Parts: sequence; C-alpha cells; structure tokens
Amino acid sequence: MRLNWFSPLPPERTDIAHYSARLAPALMRHFDVVFWTDLRAAADSLPDGADVRIFNPRRIEGRTFNSELFNGLNIYNFGNDARFHAGIFRVARKIPGIAILHDTRLHHFVFELYRDSKPPWAGYINLARGLYGESGHAKAKHIIATEGLSIDAALEDMPFVEAVLDNAIGAICHSKSASTDVRLRSQAPLLTLPLPFATLAPPTNIRRAWAPPWRFVMFGYVNSNRRLESIIRALGDLRRTLDFRLDIYGTLSNPSHIDSLIVQNGLTRRAVIHGFVSEVKLDEAIAGAHVAFNLRHPTMGEASGGILRSWAQATPALVTNAGWYADLPDDIALKISIENEVDDILRVLTHLGERPDDFEKMGHAARAWLERTHTPDQYARRLSTALSDLPQMMTRYAERRILQRVAAHSRSKVERQVLLERAVEMIPTLFN
Repeated sequence: MRLNWFSPLPPERTDIAHYSARLAPALMRHFDVVFWTDLRAAADSLPDGADVRIFNPRRIEGRTFNSELFNGLNIYNFGNDARFHAGIFRVARKIPGIAILHDTRLHHFVFELYRDSKPPWAGYINLARGLYGESGHAKAKHIIATEGLSIDAALEDMPFVEAVLDNAIGAICHSKSASTDVRLRSQAPLLTLPLPFATLAPPTNIRRAWAPPWRFVMFGYVNSNRRLESIIRALGDLRRTLDFRLDIYGTLSNPSHIDSLIVQNGLTRRAVIHGFVSEVKLDEAIAGAHVAFNLRHPTMGEASGGILRSWAQATPALVTNAGWYADLPDDIALKISIENEVDDILRVLTHLGERPDDFEKMGHAARAWLERTHTPDQYARRLSTALSDLPQMMTRYAERRILQRVAAHSRSKVERQVLLERAVEMIPTLFN
C-alpha cells in the first residue's frame, strides 16, 4: 500500500520529527511511503532511498493532489505546536486521511494557528463558536484577552480535536487515555498503538555509578505544563541534604523566568541550561543521569517520546500520575501526584539517596518494557493489519460526511431530524 506520510522531519526541533525518522525504516519495510513536509528536511535524517517531497499548503491543486491520494492513503501527524503542523492541518482539511494524534488537546495549536489571521484570531473565534456554542465563543474571547494565559483552564472542555478529525477517515492514538478523550469527541474509527521508539544515535558507552553526586536531567520543549517551576522549588529544598546537579536540555518557553527561579532557590551552581543539542549529546546526558524528569500537568493527552528515550538508556523517570502516565506499571515509572507535587518530588529524591538500588532496578525494568512494547516494527505491522480494513473505513467516513452535510444544511431542528432519519435509512442501501 502507498502511504503519503505528512510530518515534520529532522532537523525540525520537535520529537514528532524524530518519531517519523525513527519509524521510517519500519514503514519502508511494510509500505510504499512518500514523506511529505512543508518545512526543512535533512537528507541524512531518513534511510537511503526514502522518498521525501516538499509541499506548499497554500498552493495544493486539488485535482493533482487527489490523483496522488488515489494511489494510496494520506497519514497526517498532529501535535500541539502550530509552527510544525499548520501546513499539515491545511492539507488535512482539504483531503481526507488518517490523523495520528500525538496530542488530543489541541487548543494551543488552534490558538496560535489563527493568531495572525485577519482580523487576528478570527478563525479561532469562529471555530470555538461552531464547536462549543456561545459558551465556547465567550471563553475564546476571554482567552484572547489574556493573550492565551488562560488556555489551560479550557483544555478539557475545548480540546479542538474535533477540528482535526472533522475530515478524517480514522484516527490513531498512542495511549488508552488519549483514545478515551477522542471517543468522546468523534465517531471516526480509532486505533490505539503504543508509541514506537528506536534511538537514532550511536550506542552510548557511559557507565552510570549509582552514587552521589546525583545527576538529574530534563529535556524537550519546556513550557509551563512540564512543571519545571515545581522541580526547581523541590530541588531548592534539597540542596542542603542531597548532592546533585540538574541539566536542562531543549527549548525553554520562558528562559528569563527560569533563570530567576534558579537564582531564588539557590541553585546557581547546581542547575545548568544547555539549550538544544544533538541526539548524541542528549543520549549521553540521559545515560549519565540517575533520574529524568518527565512531569506534565495539564497533560495534552500525549504519550511521551521523551520518557521512551530515557528508558532506552535505562534511566528511571519521574512522571505525573495522570493520563497515559497513570496507566504505566508501577515498577517502571515513579509517579508524582498533582495535588502534592513538590512534596512527592522531595519524597522520591530523598528515597534515591537512601536506596539507589531501587532506582537502578527500575531503570532496567523500564528498558525491558520498552523493548517488549514500543518497537517500530510492531507499530508498522499493526498499522498494516489495521489498514486492510480501509474500504470499510472509507464507507464509514462517507456515511459520516453525508450526515454532517445534512445536519449543516437543515433550516430548523425539525427539518434536521426528519432529514437525518431519512439519511440513516438510505445510506446502507446506497453503500451496499
């Protein structure tokens, strides 16, 4: 089967780009794949022979591109950052395909997508009203007034995942909790697959000694939901009783604020911000760490490529006891409650100083879990099996679109009900 795989690709600074690169060899073994992006694509980021093409989302000719679609199936990768997924969203709204939801709460994505519309945020306000009524319209206007600072309070009621799934043949999620979120918002066929991982960097040769000074690591795109403020406060309380160092890699959404917090909590000599580094350097840092911080609150409904990267190096991780993380076995992850976040971090890290053997065992158990559950070949094989049912999925998509059109063009509630009842009776005959 031919797949048109829409995704950011390396060197773009998003783990979804690296996810596609990690998965590419397995996809190419099971499918005829074209990798589409409207951003940068490094020639050496994918296997030899990979077909990488650049698209312009504003200039897609429907007839030409639909002829490509008939030779295969479009797969759209969606995350919560408009910088990497705006172009993919524009194509997906025109041409149906399978949506891979790396996040299921996409409010931040939609907010930023329409920031520069004319007038600003007009598309965001219209979409909020269309999906969530007058209440959603009022909340959207309030969020705009706060420059987006109040979005987190609206994530559960206004996830905007419906906008991505409106034209989707089906969806793929990477956790049970994400699938539960999606089923509440869409009738599209849904497949749940464990997020795949395979490191792109050469094997690390660092041998970790389970003794102080303790090395803590945090990495990725670090915004408020990654809980770095709470981590810094907890480490500030521990600095007199525990010998440690914190290394922070990736992009900070508010670096000046984090710098101030580090100073205020007495961590100037213990916390180092490294910025974005190569995969080799990142894997070396993780391999030399005793604990990786992977907290998330509020969760965006995602599974975490970051924690899989930690597990690949047998590094135990602290996670928030919510969403996908709550379903992880207790012997492979250290779970931190939302209600007692700082106290739980203190408790866990104090335990590290007292019983480091427990953490070493957890790291090895986590790596074994990764190797059993999250391999790219398993992912591609299960995807291939699921897509054997594509004709039925296309039929369900067409049925759903007909009912949506009927509902949208009805002039009254009574007329809508009558037309929908007639459509439901006629659709099976039509497709049989």
